[in-house]
Amino acid sequence: MTTHPGPLYLECTRGQSLATWAGAVLNAAIVAWCASWLLMHAHARPTALVLLVIVLVGVFLGDLFTGFVHWMTDTWFDEVMLTRVVSIAREHHLYPYNIVGYSFRDYVGYTSWPAVMMLGPVLPFLLLFGPEPSSVRYGFVLVFSEVCLLSFFGTHFHRFGHRRSDSRFVQFLQKAHILITPQYHALHHGGTHTTHYCVVTGWANVVCDAIGFWRGLEQLVIWLTGAVPRHNDDEWFARFREDRAFLTDPVPSLQQWRQHGDRSAID
Repeated sequence: MTTHPGPLYLECTRGQSLATWAGAVLNAAIVAWCASWLLMHAHARPTALVLLVIVLVGVFLGDLFTGFVHWMTDTWFDEVMLTRVVSIAREHHLYPYNIVGYSFRDYVGYTSWPAVMMLGPVLPFLLLFGPEPSSVRYGFVLVFSEVCLLSFFGTHFHRFGHRRSDSRFVQFLQKAHILITPQYHALHHGGTHTTHYCVVTGWANVVCDAIGFWRGLEQLVIWLTGAVPRHNDDEWFARFREDRAFLTDPVPSLQQWRQHGDRSAID
């Protein structure tokens, strides 16, 4: 696809803005809560070698979590469910470079809300209840904090997959395969957008794509719900081929398009 002059969905309502910031603030609060608990119970931390392994596991799971959110957005959601979030995601498949033009608010909010909703309810039981802190419990809290922290900055790391960084430190991390590169993330955008969903380190992609993890999850969802994977993404591509102007106001345009029976264009 050709490069668009700039992001299409920078404007948002006050409610959308507040909701995005709320997710980011809540996620940051979770990270701070975990960090304070880890400091208060530092006596329970495991040995240095075990701690290193736990940190690496946390990074892997954080990468996997960003991939899960990415997969969910690409595969199942539509612009009626989450209008602005999904519109930005669909725009991203049509004009990948546009992602670098969004604001800090959007970067920190996108993966923060899933972390808050999925991990937040578990943390009170992990931090407030149970036996005295142990090395095992310490490890779980550390991993949870890593996943939430990487979720907070997940879309910032995603940007590195679309724009060369001038930072030598970032370049070093990319050469060390600790952060994704544009060349690596191009594998997601180079085909049908069905692989390489994880956008922090890319480590989880090696496992997930090798074992067909995402296709297996899709088959499970299909079996449970009958939903069609990537149907909305296919609709956007089909509509885009007919009239690119629909992107300026996609929701009513797509709804009208569906009412006229044009969905057959994606088959």
